[in-house]
Amino acid sequence: MDEALFSVLEQISGILSGYVAGIRASAHISDAPAIPHQTSPSEQRSRKGNVIQFVPRSKRQYNQVLESDKAEIKEVFEDMPCQFSDGSFRVTSKKGRLQYRFQFQKEQVSVYGDTKQECWDKRLEYMKNPPEKRKRGLTYSQWAQKWLESYKRGLVESAYFKSMISHLKNHIFPTIGEKDIKKITSLDLQDLLQKIPSDNVRTKCATIVGESFRTAKVCGLINVNPYEGVKIKRYQQPELGAMTHAQQKQLLEYIDEKMPGTSMNDFIRALLFSGMRQSELNALRVENIDFENMLITIDSAWKRDTHNIGKTKTKRGKRKLPMAQPLADLLKRRCADKAQGDRLFGFDTQEYTYRQIADIFRALGMPFTGHILRHTFITNAYEFGFPQYLVQRWVGHASFDEDNIYLSLRTASNYCETEVTAYMRLLKKMTVLNVY
Repeated sequence: MDEALFSVLEQISGILSGYVAGIRASAHISDAPAIPHQTSPSEQRSRKGNVIQFVPRSKRQYNQVLESDKAEIKEVFEDMPCQFSDGSFRVTSKKGRLQYRFQFQKEQVSVYGDTKQECWDKRLEYMKNPPEKRKRGLTYSQWAQKWLESYKRGLVESAYFKSMISHLKNHIFPTIGEKDIKKITSLDLQDLLQKIPSDNVRTKCATIVGESFRTAKVCGLINVNPYEGVKIKRYQQPELGAMTHAQQKQLLEYIDEKMPGTSMNDFIRALLFSGMRQSELNALRVENIDFENMLITIDSAWKRDTHNIGKTKTKRGKRKLPMAQPLADLLKRRCADKAQGDRLFGFDTQEYTYRQIADIFRALGMPFTGHILRHTFITNAYEFGFPQYLVQRWVGHASFDEDNIYLSLRTASNYCETEVTAYMRLLKKMTVLNVY
């Protein structure tokens, strides 16, 4: 019984020895071990699963190989390019066909061959002529840039255009910029917008994303608009309001005391008397003032991004505005040392006037918004009984709804005589018939 068992074991051993010899012969490896017994655990692990490291990976490993093995692998080692030291072979079939795996351009690549030399040649060929990567779908960043150039540039204010680019780069592209627009879901957009802490910024980003995806659907780039499933908390415009008569009086007294005869003093008075936007008043030129007919022609606005004169905010922004004598005297003083084409107020940036006026209101302890003086003029005009159509025309609004959001209700107890109320009476006598 023992002899029979021994015979079977001997046959099995012979079969296994033949199989291993066949693998080594097909892989062109000598019977001597290519890696000495002092190999590291990582090198030992690489030999598991039929992985055969055909040569040492470095000069250091080569020096560790037994003297008897050096002569056998020297020729292969010297001919092998150094960048090939990262590759590894694996036998993939009983016939000894090899799979050679290596890294190229941060991707794992596999080539196959019957011999190592064939695998080396295929790697060289692959590196010389790498196959073109599979064409990716249109990413959101690619579409957004195309959308901005085709649908926004030149059609919106340059300052708004720049702000859209800023919101895309800072808040939108980092999250969905590299995603295929066809694969972006409503949940992706919901998560993107919910992570923006500011209600104001979130609302602006939502507007950009919503418009870009609506246009993409119209253009046939996507079948479903993922933005339709988005629900977010939007920015709520605060109540704009207007100054009371007492606050107007306090403001004028403050600037007369702190900055008498200055450009900023005249600037604030002109805003209260005319209802112009800061950008419109800052762009006012000598030729825009008609002292004979007591009219101001508003045809341009100062652009804060280009620091130059540009178009008015809307088509209705181009208009003619009457002026009573106090405002005419102020503007005549501003024109005294100016030539045709010169601006009456030489402020270089709108931010400067905004900050200056904001500092004044802060010093007085009053709430401030960029259009509070304009809101105050509109409220004063309606309070003094100016016709609706005149107020809309003077401030450049298309409808009463636009005026209505600026109005601030006042009670009789809020009223007091000021320089502004005196001006509004003079203006009414000039422009409204049947004034008693």
